[in-house]
Amino acid sequence: MSVMLNFILEKIRICIRENIEYKANLWTAILANVATLVVYNLFFFVYSDLTSQLINWNKYDFLLYSFLSLAAAKAPLLASVLHFNHFLLSGGLNSILCKPINPFLFSSLKSLHGPIIFMFPTLILVIVCLLVYNSNFSSLMYNNYILAIFTFFVGMSLQVLVFSALNSLAFFIKSNSFMVRIYAQVNQTNRSFTPKMLDNLSFWFYLLPSSISGYIVIEILLGRVQLFYDIFAYIIALFCVLVIVLYLLWHYGLRRYEAFG
Repeated sequence: MSVMLNFILEKIRICIRENIEYKANLWTAILANVATLVVYNLFFFVYSDLTSQLINWNKYDFLLYSFLSLAAAKAPLLASVLHFNHFLLSGGLNSILCKPINPFLFSSLKSLHGPIIFMFPTLILVIVCLLVYNSNFSSLMYNNYILAIFTFFVGMSLQVLVFSALNSLAFFIKSNSFMVRIYAQVNQTNRSFTPKMLDNLSFWFYLLPSSISGYIVIEILLGRVQLFYDIFAYIIALFCVLVIVLYLLWHYGLRRYEAFG
């Protein structure tokens, strides 16, 4: 446990040092995220005029939703198995197996870099400020805030698990990048249009991590908690299934692993 904790702390220290040493990378990431938020909100503000009666959100709700969605999208960069097929094919995992570190932990944190260490807490701080500033949300019951925070982090955790499971399929399917791209595209579409606009296609859009950490959080903050309770059992089942699948992929994947794929 101490080795794992020391590894995590050292990784964070390296990321902080990276921001200090490579300021251009940090500022580029900040500008890219600001541009993303601007594009999101330009789209949402036009979109809200067309769908305000159906979705029953105002422009402020869409503004908060854009920050929630972007923060949740950072979750896989914080701790997720990413680009694992390249890591396997290059023999990178072989160099980790001979070291005193959990290979799954290392693979989950190898994509962690300086800008994300800065951007994620900054986005969370802005979200908190938006919640405090808005009088509609500030009048909510304490329980609504607790449930909203819980739902946001559940959605982020599910996002990490899904990306990790899809990438870990590389143990058995070396060319699995197309699965990750398809899932990312579905998430992007769901995030842009919200599951409310897509529920005529399928109820399952509400169970996507991007829905749980974004749309459902806003609904809870607006006092509409019934949707969360309706799908809570599905969320728990999905979480358990993903954990089991990820465990099995690594358990049997490491058994059959050979260096350089």
